[in-house]
Amino acid sequence: MLHAPDILFTAGIMRWNHLLLVGLLSVLGGFASAAHAQWEDPERLRTAAARAMGADSVQIAVDPNTRVPRCTQAPEARVRARSRTGASIEIHCEAPAWRIYVPARSNGEALVAVLTRPVAAGSSLQASDFSLQQRSTATLGYGWFENRDGLVGRRVRRALPVGKVLSPNDLEQERMVSTGDTVTILSRNHGIEVRMKGQALSHGARHEQIRVRNNQSGRTVEATVIAAGTVEVAR
Repeated sequence: MLHAPDILFTAGIMRWNHLLLVGLLSVLGGFASAAHAQWEDPERLRTAAARAMGADSVQIAVDPNTRVPRCTQAPEARVRARSRTGASIEIHCEAPAWRIYVPARSNGEALVAVLTRPVAAGSSLQASDFSLQQRSTATLGYGWFENRDGLVGRRVRRALPVGKVLSPNDLEQERMVSTGDTVTILSRNHGIEVRMKGQALSHGARHEQIRVRNNQSGRTVEATVIAAGTVEVAR
């Protein structure tokens, strides 16, 4: 038979064990939250990919178990290759630097850019040259545009007839750096970012590699165009 002091002592131990358990669960929960916070949210990846496709009638396949470091800003995406049934989408982050590829499947139809008048080779597209029209993707080739963004002002490689669905192969790449331009050379290493001035020795569009000369060291290096007048060297 337990006496009053024994009962109080036992109750104190049980209460103390309960507090220890609650504290331990809180710590573990904090670790889990911190671990989750350091990885990119799959929903943000899916949103970026859908924005790149520019259409609602697509299915974006982002693995919920994807583990890439959380981007300091919203991830960006672009379509790397299209087919009649879907596309391969590159999702990338500038800081920290990473890129992944996810598939997108088309549900059959999309609004695509179609020429409303003939255009001559070498001419620049005007807003009145094309419109967005509904087309079955099963009847299209391996590239098309589903929004107007970035089309106006692009140069046409060859003469195109009215009714032609515009594809990336019909247009010249939009240059962001030209030969002889003064550029900013960006270098990142272990969280440290260094910028220096250089000169472009070739021209290129976004994500293309070009040769640049470092004005300070005189060295020539390969760098990737990441923005107008800005290139990044790999580490």
